[in-house]
Amino acid sequence: MVQDPRPRTVPSPGGQDSSAAGPAIRTAFPQGARHRRSRARHLGDGRNGLRPMRDRADCSAHHTQRERTPVGPSRHKRACWHGGEEYRLPRAGLDLWGHSQRMTVKPETAWQAGRLGSSSGAPRLLFGRMYEDAEIERAAFQGKGRVFCIASAGATAIELADQHEVVACDVNPAQLAYAERRADGGQQETGDAERAMNFARAFMPLVGWRTGVVRAFLALSDVNEQTAFWSKHLNTRRFRAAFDALLSPAILRTVYASEFLSFLPPKFGAVLRHRLERGFARHQNASNPYLRALLLGENGEHTRAKTPHIRFVLADAASWLESCPAGFFDGFALSNILDGAGAAYRSRLSKAIDRASTKEAVVVSRSFAEPPGLESNQAACDRSMLWGVVDVRSAKTF
Repeated sequence: MVQDPRPRTVPSPGGQDSSAAGPAIRTAFPQGARHRRSRARHLGDGRNGLRPMRDRADCSAHHTQRERTPVGPSRHKRACWHGGEEYRLPRAGLDLWGHSQRMTVKPETAWQAGRLGSSSGAPRLLFGRMYEDAEIERAAFQGKGRVFCIASAGATAIELADQHEVVACDVNPAQLAYAERRADGGQQETGDAERAMNFARAFMPLVGWRTGVVRAFLALSDVNEQTAFWSKHLNTRRFRAAFDALLSPAILRTVYASEFLSFLPPKFGAVLRHRLERGFARHQNASNPYLRALLLGENGEHTRAKTPHIRFVLADAASWLESCPAGFFDGFALSNILDGAGAAYRSRLSKAIDRASTKEAVVVSRSFAEPPGLESNQAACDRSMLWGVVDVRSAKTF
């Protein structure tokens, strides 16, 4: 293993140096965190490129970081070839170049397959952009400190990183690597979700959705004009029939695994049209980048310079939260990871969040399902207009 010259420390939840936390704090994080350009060349998972995290226990790291999940074949607890050896708990097995070795794990959620469909194979890039209005999270976490979020396409983590220390976690290695590239100033790429939506957009002219008409709609800023334009020019009988057929279970099953469809409400096409109409009556089209991306597939995100203060973690969310220090996070941005998860995983994630959260921590979670009368539902505020649930609540009641 690559050994540190002295024990690592991790910031305490309150931002103060806490000697009382002791070994629990020092061992809470898997030791695989690294500077993105470090080059481990020996067996083991300790990656020793993070002097900012090691030397500054009470400061954010100066660069984005990558960490691998502490699962895998057991290694001997005694390292070799380095003079400053010490005993450590077994960690994830790594090859000569420091990459995680593959192991067989029984999936707990559909996301662990790294694919939207039911076919097997290597994990794929699923999302090239995020269809989630990060202003919801920014408002919910205002004045708070450390935040845990699902990495996905990286947009939410990047938006939060200017005000918070961010841990961005994803179980899909292809998705996590892409989010890391985006945080490093990389260009937007096309994922499987975008390919499916591009295919659907190819049929827009057949239902009267010519590009010029759609652009005229997107240029509107008066919500009353928007709803009138929608009713007269876009929400036609041909469109409704085609849209409902496209979102029927029979068609969706050709693209998505059954776990990603089980939570959808009946007549999902009609439900989603209602959500769009609700958004048109509330949000100005002209200033809504999410709507332009949805209807035309145009990039609504700006490429930014390298974003600091993000630690990237390749892990299942519940597993990683179970291993971090208690009371460590002030906010949790969960995207819709519970869509496609069973009741057992939901319970496990809830317990892990309760343990890892501070007393005033807030959780933001999304779902395509219809809301069961949630008072904390802010789906109408989300400018992406797709969600049935955008639940903003205390972590202690999640």
